[in-house]
Amino acid sequence: MDSWDQLAIAKETIKKEKIIDYNPYLGENHPDRNWEKAYTLLLTETLLLTGIKPLYLDSVFPAVVGFILALNAFILVRHLTKSMLAGLFSAVFALSFKSSSTLTGIWFSVPIAYGIAMMPLMLYISLKAIEEGKNRWMLALALLFTQVTLAHPPSAIIYLPILGLYLVTQPRLVWEHKKEIVAAGFLLILLALQFAPAEKIIKELSFGDEPPWCFGGRKKRILPLAFLALLPLMTQFYLTNSIFLSPFRRLFSFEMMLALNMAGIGLWLVYRKVNEVIGRGRITQGVVLLAVALLLFNQIDSGYRYRHLLITAIIEDDVRDIEYLEDTPPNSKILANSLDSRGMWFIGERQVISLMPARLRGDNKINSEANRFCSMNCEDKEKVIKEMKADYVVCTKELECPFLNEVYNRGAGSKRIYEYTPAG
Repeated sequence: MDSWDQLAIAKETIKKEKIIDYNPYLGENHPDRNWEKAYTLLLTETLLLTGIKPLYLDSVFPAVVGFILALNAFILVRHLTKSMLAGLFSAVFALSFKSSSTLTGIWFSVPIAYGIAMMPLMLYISLKAIEEGKNRWMLALALLFTQVTLAHPPSAIIYLPILGLYLVTQPRLVWEHKKEIVAAGFLLILLALQFAPAEKIIKELSFGDEPPWCFGGRKKRILPLAFLALLPLMTQFYLTNSIFLSPFRRLFSFEMMLALNMAGIGLWLVYRKVNEVIGRGRITQGVVLLAVALLLFNQIDSGYRYRHLLITAIIEDDVRDIEYLEDTPPNSKILANSLDSRGMWFIGERQVISLMPARLRGDNKINSEANRFCSMNCEDKEKVIKEMKADYVVCTKELECPFLNEVYNRGAGSKRIYEYTPAG
């Protein structure tokens, strides 16, 4: 559902020719602040350039983001290990990143997937900026960080403790780049004040007493340090049931992505050690590499074995029923179960009244009444219709009320569509 919400915002942006700050399902009278404008622009431009329908793009775009994640993981690990094979292992592990309706992830057209895909590239550019100290890398890092911030603020915020811990373990680098760090810190404070009131930041901000870490200055430490940097925040959630910087589910996704990158390096080290033990013949290396490849590709496929368990908002038969709404007046308002409303907006292209909470949400009271509507008596039905100013009602059961005129019924198991015709 989060995917559909992002695509709905992009679709409405194309229609209005500007980035919207309201709930497109419910109409312009329902404001909703869009903190992910860069991601909205990305989806909007993709829709305009390809001409793909939004719901079809939802099947294609996650694969593109997955490829970007794999490519960035390859670039980072190749830089850390100087091994193409290690980079390939990490890239394949990245493609095995699991997703669910709760955690979302790279199976969905959501900003967190884009943020996850950019994290390895962010670490790579950070290392290049620190190692070479050249302005072009500093500029590239600033631009990428700004882009990710505007696409998905939690993804950018999660990066801060990672870079912070890495710099703490490298005091020489901190001293050499003290001016840049001060400037960046000042800029981050200004950005933070744009996203949350100062009093809220002060109220929520808390730091645990962590023991000092003593790591060497090798760039290879960036991945384990990144993993360790996020652990205190996850521990805070389990101890206090609250968390600072980012929602727990987003933080957990980034932690798993970092673990997969390290898993690729670990598998590469195992591969090297096996070759050292049993010999370096081409046949032996080929057999070991083939076994590793089979393990990895089986890991990728395992993710799709349970994809059918994801929640399905509509099924194929529903599409045929919902398409009838295209023949209703363009300004019609549809009253239906909150779970079905998104599909009716996308396919029927009509404004809905209720909306199950996801990235976008409807009013809880309205959702409750809409979900109970088909079981109400006729008097209560008409009262709800008048309060919500509905023109059409969608149910899966026959409604025998004098003010509801059945205009669509495909037969057993189909959705029934009724037009509201008030008496007199």
